[in-house]
This record gives sequence, C-alpha cells and structure tokens, in this order.
Amino acid sequence: MKRNNNWLWWVWFVLVAGLVMTGVVFAQGKEVVRVVKTEPANNQKDVSPDLDRIVVKFSSAMKTDSFSVVAAGQGETPEVIGSPEFTDEHTCVIKVRLKPATLYSIGFNSETRKGFQSKNGVPAKPFVLTFRTKETGSAGEIQRGRKPALEDESPASTDTKGRRPSGAKKTVVYKVYVEQTRGAFWVLIPVGWNIEGGIADAPFQSPKINFATSSQDGNASIRYIPGARYLHMPNNPFAGQGTPDAYGNIYLTYMEPVDYLHRVVAPNLYSSEVREVSAKELIDAEQALKRFYDMIGIAIPQIRCGALTIETSENGKVFLDRLIAYSLVTPMPEGIVWETQIIQVRVAKDKVADYEPILMTILSSFQLNPNWLVAMNKAEQQRAQTRMRYQQEILEIQDRMLKHRARTNEEISRSMGLELSNQAQFVDPKSGEVRTLSSSYDNTWTDGNGTFFQTSDPNLDPNNPQVQQELGLSGNFRKMKRR
Repeated sequence: MKRNNNWLWWVWFVLVAGLVMTGVVFAQGKEVVRVVKTEPANNQKDVSPDLDRIVVKFSSAMKTDSFSVVAAGQGETPEVIGSPEFTDEHTCVIKVRLKPATLYSIGFNSETRKGFQSKNGVPAKPFVLTFRTKETGSAGEIQRGRKPALEDESPASTDTKGRRPSGAKKTVVYKVYVEQTRGAFWVLIPVGWNIEGGIADAPFQSPKINFATSSQDGNASIRYIPGARYLHMPNNPFAGQGTPDAYGNIYLTYMEPVDYLHRVVAPNLYSSEVREVSAKELIDAEQALKRFYDMIGIAIPQIRCGALTIETSENGKVFLDRLIAYSLVTPMPEGIVWETQIIQVRVAKDKVADYEPILMTILSSFQLNPNWLVAMNKAEQQRAQTRMRYQQEILEIQDRMLKHRARTNEEISRSMGLELSNQAQFVDPKSGEVRTLSSSYDNTWTDGNGTFFQTSDPNLDPNNPQVQQELGLSGNFRKMKRR
C-alpha cells in the first residue's frame, strides 16, 4: 500500500546534520558524479607529514586521462609531485610532499575547471579536501589536541600551539526544552539562552520548524528556518520560475542542496557581502537518514543534504555561519516535488573556541516527538478524507516507533557524531539514559530530570549548596560515564 509522504520530511529533520547513496545518484534524470571517499579523510587533524599520496574515490566510473586538481579552501595547497594517476576507474592517486603542523586544502574540480569527468562526460561536483598534519619533534610525532571549529578551522579559535584560549568557557548547564504549543520536539538549551518560535503553520502545507535559540551576548545562535515545497515542472508552460500555485507550492527548477544554498538561501538571508569558506555535500547525513527510515519501516524517496560555510559581518562584528539544507525529493511522472528545511548555525569568529562545543551539543540533541509525528500524519489523512484507509497502517507505524524509540534515538546520536565535531555519548549510571554531549569538558553530570552540567573545573561540584545557589541549580547530581 502506498503511503502519503507529505509529512515524512519531518522525520529526517531530527538528524540535522551533517549527515545517500554511494554510487551513481540521479536528479532530473542526469548522472550526478561526486567524491565519496578520500584518504586522508576530510577535516582529519592527525595526518602524518610522511604521507606521500592523497587517494580520491568517485561515485562513478571515470575517464582516467582527465584531471583538475586546484588550489581551494583556506589551507596551504600540498606540493603535488607528478601527474595524478587512476589505479582503477573509481580511484585516483595524487602524489604529494607534506610538511608537519600544517593546515592543507586541495580541490578536485571547480566551477570553471572540470577535468574530473565520468565516462559519460559528466563533471564531478567540486570537492575541497581539508586536513592538518601532526607536529614532528625529536622524540617523534606529537599530536596536539586541536579542536575543530564548526566545520572549518578558524585562526581565532586556537593559539599557535593548538590550545584553547584561556578565556574559553569551563562550565555549561543544559536543560531539556520541550516545544511549548504541541510538544513537537525537544532540545537541550543552555541555561540563560534566549528561545523564540516553535511550529509554523501554512495553508495546504505540513507544519514546519520555525525555532531559534541564542546566547545572551549575541555571539552564538542556531535557527531552524522553514523552507518551502517546490515543484519542478519542465513541461508545464504555466510554471513560471518563482511563482506560487494555489496551494503555496513554488515552481522552481530542482537544485542540489549546495546550489540551493548559494542561489536561493544566502541571497535571501544576507543583505551585506559574504565570503564563502567552504561548501560540501553531507553524504554521511543522507546515509543516517536512510537507516532511520529503515528502523521505523517507512519507504522514502531521495534525500539530499548539503552545507555552506560563509564569513559575514554584522554591526562591525565578523561571524562564521554554517548553513545546512535538507531536501526530500519525490519524483513524479510530470516532474519533481522537493521540500526543504534550512538550519543556520552562527558564531562570532573571535568566540569560536567558547561556543563551538555548545552549538554542536544543541544541534545534535534536537529530536522530534514520534507521537506528534503520528498525530500530524493522522490529521493530514483526515483532511485528505482517507483516515479510514490508513488508520490501521498509522497505528502500526506508531507501534514500531514506540518499540524502536530507544534504539532509534541511540542511532541518531551515533550518526550525528559522525558529522559534528567533538561529540561523545554519556550514560546516566542510574537510569541508563544515553545523551550526546560535547566531549570538550572533563566532567559531565545529570540530575536525571533533564538538567545536564558540564565543567572542566575539577573543584566545581554541582551538589555543593554554594555552587547550586550561584548557578540556580537544585536536586542531586550524579556523574555520567562516557561510552
């Protein structure tokens, strides 16, 4: 029996991040070629300076005599020795000479140089590989404990030896925030942060997340921005680009998420000039979404995810913004329906070290209420006058969701850790509850009632009455164990 998919895009939104298929992916009937794996891995921080080759694996069989290795990204370009060579139709090897303690970036294809092409002549999507080599001393290689910024390293986030500035926050307290109107989602929010919005309704459309939280000093924030439902109708003469239909759908040619962020999202979000830092497809996020759908027994159409990191200024302050776009793509005989949701993660460039662990914890903790998902689906089925037809199926979905809720949440947390920086799983020794929180702090505590306390101060005890009074805490806290 075919399920109604209008509500399904909500489910993938719990993963946010960064989060499908390996091999050839098709959009608009055309082959999409992309980098699926590199050695070293993208954003790896402990690469040996003795490494003498970079390995790039593509999703499609490639022309083995055509290359475009370009200078790109904010790191130093590695010294390339000789010409690239394909060891098989999918794998290219670039011989390099590296230096210790150096941030490197190297691009494969660009908007103007498109030498890497599939056998069908389709250029690979531009990809920038960034990594850092370890330091080498007289006693051998010594890996410094650098911590990555949101996605791209910022000189303001660490000192020259890769250590956190002394001004970095040592303590943070989180409380579970439940969406106020419908209990649609819950998320960990630091005590004292501002909270706005929740769920936004639109006629003839599924509800969307319209929620924001920000630090009191204005240096950090996360916004969940409602996207739109787009119709790609190439053979419809009345489908003018950017025009809406009677149901709020917008006619627009399908775009991959990174293109969508470039061409639609960024121009609408920013009135001042911005500088692009990096752009990437989030293949791991797509795979995590597939696993999530499999767990609850729902067949899904194509999911696409991408991220764009930019530098912008506002009121004389420089910010790093990471924009994430998720698209649910549903092919139709006459075109494509694609829905989007956008997330904006913002931090002042000179405050990255202070706020990056907190932002990543908020982002990875966001979860939708599965009961609300089922209720929303029921309401949509009622409006479509098909409630009786789907009632039993909805009950079965609800039963599967509740049975697998714990396993699903654990899988989501694990998958998010692949995309987000410096996250780890912590277990409440009493209840067995598992939470994904920042690994940047030495001690993590919980009261078992939705409050989480992280600190790097060895003398700070959340059960101390004086500490509780100063931080507005109450109850008995116990240390969580890191998995």
